Amino acid sequence: SCYHSNKKQAIMDELIPRRTECTDASRISSLINSSTSSLFGRVHVLDVIEKANLAITLTNGDVQAHAALYDYPNISVVKPDEWEQWLTSNYDVSMATAMNSLFLHLFLASDVTNQVTNQITAACEIFRTSFTALVSLQYVWLVAPLDVVLEPALQEIFTVVEAAGGTTPTYALYVTQRHQHFPMLYIRDARVEDHDDLTPVFNQCTGKLSQQYGDYFIAELIEAQDEAHRTIVADVNGRAVGFVSLTSEVDLDLLNSCFDLAPYHGLCKPSGNDEMISVEGLVSQPVSAVSLLSDAIHAEVSQTVINAVPITSHLSHVSSDKQSSVMDGHSSSDPVEVTIQASCSSGSIDQQQQITRLLTHSSLADHSNTASMVNSSHSNQHEVSNEQVKMSATSFIPAPSNELAISHDPAPPLIAERKCIYRGGGNVVCIQLFCMDEAYEMRSRDLLPEVFKCFPDKDMAALMLPHDQSQFPLLTNFTRVTPRPSSVLCQELFVFHKCALIESLTVRLAKDSDREQVELLCQGIDGSSQVIEDMNQYLVARREPLDQGATPLCCVVAECVGQVVGVCILRQEEAIQYIRAHYNIEDFVYFNCHRPEQHGHLYHLLLSPIFSCHCKQFIKEVLRHSHMTCLYYPLYQPGPSPRPHLLPSLLSALVSVRPRKQIEYPDKGLDINAPASVVMRDPFALYHTSRKLSMEPKVMVNHRIVVVGSSDTSISFLEALVFCPHLQFNNLLLVSPSGLLAPSSHDPFLPYTYCHSHNSYYYQSLHTWVNVVHGSMTKINREDKYITVNDQDRSVLIHYDQLLLCTGTQYTTDGTLAPPIKGVVTINNSVQAKSVVNWVRNHSTETVLVYGSSLAAYTAVEGLLNESLAADKIVLVQPHPPVCFHNSAVEDHVTRSLGNIGIRTLVGYDITRYDVEGNTLKGVTLASKDEQLQITCSLVVCLQNKQVDPLAFQAMNHACLVFDHRLVVDTSFHTNDPHIFAAGPVTKYSRRYHSQWSHSDYNAKEVGQKLAMTVLTLFDPSLHLPSSPNQQVLPSYTLAKVQGGVIAGGLHYLHMDKPHPGNEPLTDPCDHVLLTESEENGYFSIRINQYDTIDSITCLSRTPFEVHNYLSLYGVNEKCINNLLARYHEKLIPDLYSFLREPWSMAIYHDRFAELQQEIVELLRTPLGGDNPSMEDRIKQLVIDGDYRISEDQKQTISKLFVNSPVKDALEQKLLHYLNHNGYHLPMYAHPQLL
Repeated sequence: SCYHSNKKQAIMDELIPRRTECTDASRISSLINSSTSSLFGRVHVLDVIEKANLAITLTNGDVQAHAALYDYPNISVVKPDEWEQWLTSNYDVSMATAMNSLFLHLFLASDVTNQVTNQITAACEIFRTSFTALVSLQYVWLVAPLDVVLEPALQEIFTVVEAAGGTTPTYALYVTQRHQHFPMLYIRDARVEDHDDLTPVFNQCTGKLSQQYGDYFIAELIEAQDEAHRTIVADVNGRAVGFVSLTSEVDLDLLNSCFDLAPYHGLCKPSGNDEMISVEGLVSQPVSAVSLLSDAIHAEVSQTVINAVPITSHLSHVSSDKQSSVMDGHSSSDPVEVTIQASCSSGSIDQQQQITRLLTHSSLADHSNTASMVNSSHSNQHEVSNEQVKMSATSFIPAPSNELAISHDPAPPLIAERKCIYRGGGNVVCIQLFCMDEAYEMRSRDLLPEVFKCFPDKDMAALMLPHDQSQFPLLTNFTRVTPRPSSVLCQELFVFHKCALIESLTVRLAKDSDREQVELLCQGIDGSSQVIEDMNQYLVARREPLDQGATPLCCVVAECVGQVVGVCILRQEEAIQYIRAHYNIEDFVYFNCHRPEQHGHLYHLLLSPIFSCHCKQFIKEVLRHSHMTCLYYPLYQPGPSPRPHLLPSLLSALVSVRPRKQIEYPDKGLDINAPASVVMRDPFALYHTSRKLSMEPKVMVNHRIVVVGSSDTSISFLEALVFCPHLQFNNLLLVSPSGLLAPSSHDPFLPYTYCHSHNSYYYQSLHTWVNVVHGSMTKINREDKYITVNDQDRSVLIHYDQLLLCTGTQYTTDGTLAPPIKGVVTINNSVQAKSVVNWVRNHSTETVLVYGSSLAAYTAVEGLLNESLAADKIVLVQPHPPVCFHNSAVEDHVTRSLGNIGIRTLVGYDITRYDVEGNTLKGVTLASKDEQLQITCSLVVCLQNKQVDPLAFQAMNHACLVFDHRLVVDTSFHTNDPHIFAAGPVTKYSRRYHSQWSHSDYNAKEVGQKLAMTVLTLFDPSLHLPSSPNQQVLPSYTLAKVQGGVIAGGLHYLHMDKPHPGNEPLTDPCDHVLLTESEENGYFSIRINQYDTIDSITCLSRTPFEVHNYLSLYGVNEKCINNLLARYHEKLIPDLYSFLREPWSMAIYHDRFAELQQEIVELLRTPLGGDNPSMEDRIKQLVIDGDYRISEDQKQTISKLFVNSPVKDALEQKLLHYLNHNGYHLPMYAHPQLL
């Protein structure tokens, strides 16, 4: 090596590799020199970053090096989809394929220090990072003109590839291979003497195995090998650095009962005696991905395993000197950093023992408790012992009564439920124990061929892990199996089929001869007929039918040894304007770098589960062969859709795109300036991928996150987790009697908080990722970490790793009612509202009494009127005058409206007695200070005081969670249990904070978002809590608290106010109150605080108004609203409704207006150059000099400074760019490009 490894390590300690971002483009451009142009040609850095499959940057606070890798050569003479033939015909290469190769399109390194050593070190680290990030990557190629000499850093890493015999290439080809950076491992059978090498590897991670089984358990395990139990090791220079224990004895019945293994033929060998019993009772031969494999594939994979000869850490054409120079100085004498990853991870020894028990037949026979528990899940036993719970710690453990179903509605299953009976022998080998020295874990895949050599008659390998086990390199080759709702195992199951070892997987355009194999691939999947129809359309016309726009189609298939194992059908995306207008797609796409024809609409994407570990590579190849750079997949609501789309099991390879808040355009006033109809369509759930995302890995989070309560807070929390693009949460579960719909959904019986709309849950695709258990939590077992959920006569135990209590508070009936009286109800969610509706429809002539002074009482009256219940059949009883409006004018309007429609209202009365006959309500007795009344009624709706749900309180209290009128939490949402979080109105801050504030005083959606940020720090490696956070400082909340709804008489009500403790809003004598009122439009009030920003808005009107537009005004300075305050005082605003519907106001309602404001603030803070301070500093100085007051002369001075400064022009340019960039939303504005 040309440099010392210690010096190299010192340099690398200062450099941090990361994915390149678009914001790095300017600094990367500054690294371009003359040699860059001669090697890579003219480079547009931003375009290279945007379209690179993998772009890596080394930084130490500033960009020091950069490399961009593509899936095709950087020369124009070769088309991106034809380079494989060009490469093999011109150069002596045989193992390179599109699945394991990338090409270097750009490499830059800082030469500030002018040290070649530093550049070589940076280059080594970049390519090591590339091979680390992409487990499938084996070769990085570099194509260069023959007359160009590589930079020293590239010369040190890349090796020249010889030309093929009889050819004279016009370009030089260089390669660097994975084994140069991560040497291939020598895999052999384990020997007893390996014990000394392996013991430190195990002990440095955990000492529990030695404590449990003795100091020589590894040697004993190796000695105990037989035909069913094998052990292998990874050897480096005679030292064992990795260990795998294998067994072929697996309880397949247990695994099939706990996991959906139908795609893998139940981990059994296909047999002619297998049976599949459908829902209708029909018996047929089961079809699976395993049974569809051709004989040619079986022969190829057998040859692949045989040919996978273990080799040492060098190849014949790579010198040992050069190899050591790119190995970062790793040697056998380096300190060993290890992780133990598998059944014996750093989790509890109980879990480690349990996996071995559950996977081996012989062990199961010795542990009858587990077997009896599984076999007696439907017995009459009513309790589960703690021992049984520990042995079967899993997401869902059915109590011995009827199990509680998990709802995945509204998404229908792709394959109808069926029962399969497999009579073939076992076809799987289990990895019982696995460990690997961290220095060599990137070569973990080298173990897999040897696994199947040990058991040549097995086709699959299985691996079970605890839920809290983090992802490791070997696991990226495996596919997670979906657990069944009734699973009794507390681990995740991962499966690998040895056919995935075949490197001859190719992707190409579809041909006529592929029809039959695609039909076979789609067999048994709902919607497969549409796939076949679209494929036939492509093969016949290469475009859609004329009545569908005649858009060009593209059909790509994945082929393995002549058999089609995957298919993708897409077309050009024509709704880009709509997508940009409705979704935050620009978080992922820089549109200036993509031509319109490079955006694709994904119709269908299917890949055999056996090859699902190659899903990312398949999508990458689809993009290359279709010449697309971006793909979009719409997930439509169940029911009629523009066209059926099919993408089973591969949705996790895409990223969810968050929908954007839309402007509510008025029905009148815009005319020709209204947005195009394409921008105003209803949205759908959108998923996306692109070239730069195709190789972006996701961190798999298998922790069981259980959320109790379907409140605005919990829905906001789940939304934040689902839209985290680099994390995939596999075990999100919501427990709620009402399912996934939150109380704020637009049910006419309920008041609105406007945190979520009725359709937003599906458009945000929560149903796709969140399992739902319908029921109420009745018990929390903190020791064994599970909760009990009951729903009528059903019960279920749900285990958790993190439990989040967001139950909120609910209206309750009189707590002394025992037993409950039939006819006394509350309305807290849409399910309870629906039951009231059903009662009203069956008893339309009977009287209903609504009890309460809350806003919910008024909305309930309106809901009853909407169900055609006569006004004289409704009685509204209020124990005290309403305080929910905090506005006497609004109260007067509502009171008059109730009187006009004939609603009988009694104020100052309490219910003292329920008159019943048997257990059925016949009437109530009311009492005030002066009199008593008897009211005959058949239904009482109690909507007076909100309390913590009694069942939830009982569960919290019995679990010894600190409860002081509300559940006590700290500033990080923690209860006194580190695994239990809580948020929302059910909580209060600990008394040590001496605060009157609580979560109920804030916007529930913002509370949920902050809760998500706290929980994400547990799983997101890019997020870190401060090392010493100030626990005494309460978090700040900025969003307004909103309530509204349609109240009695058809009055549309909205009140938005800044957060404040208690019920009474805070007011200031300096506040300005703007008020307009008319018979036509209604009441509108705006309060502006002393800082000239909007603090509160109150609206009451008989006609609907643009609620979400008004919500955008909170916190906006009145001068941004066309000098609102001055115009009002000049009496230029007769009606605020009309004023805020004028075309000029639309830009303020735009979701990116806040970003524009922030950019302007940053512009005012920017120094003007030289010794000239920023505009902000000048204004601050004037304020200080003027005793914190600005005179008129000073205002004129500031105005002149601004007009004559470059800030004015820059600000105008930002404003014009804002209007131009968002022109699809704001076509009513004129800008220079239109003039």
